[in-house]
Amino acid sequence: MMYLLAALATVATAENFKMEFNTGFYEDDKCTDVMDSCEEFTCKNVLDGLKAEGFEFVKEECEEMGCHVKLKATVKDKDGDMIVKCEKAAQATNTECEAVDSEVEPEGEFGSGSGSGSGHPMSYFHSKTTCSEEDKSSAAVLSIAASVVVGLLALF
Repeated sequence: MMYLLAALATVATAENFKMEFNTGFYEDDKCTDVMDSCEEFTCKNVLDGLKAEGFEFVKEECEEMGCHVKLKATVKDKDGDMIVKCEKAAQATNTECEAVDSEVEPEGEFGSGSGSGSGHPMSYFHSKTTCSEEDKSSAAVLSIAASVVVGLLALF
């Protein structure tokens, strides 16, 4: 019984953080009209890419809407390194509705065309990643309660 409560206390204090990832291509310069579907923007591709970077998900919700993917996830972070990695990635990739040439090059990257007058239609790219610590109050309460029970059981 005491081992079970000790395990509960350990699980309750495990560190997780919330990640929100919102990215896509749009037809307008306000990034409100999502472009039609494109093969690159799938939940599977986003999740596989993040997992390859070392992110381990406790829970995730992902939604595809044309050339737009929205991910909300709880990510494991035992030593605080993953939230730092998430914040650095957010700083490097957050983009506010920038105009891009919509031609997709063979490597899968979005190119800049062949210069002025390339004839390719313009699209707009927006990407926003946020990383925030979870509310620890419920975990702290559970941890304290488990510690009190373990302490009381030790008296008997």
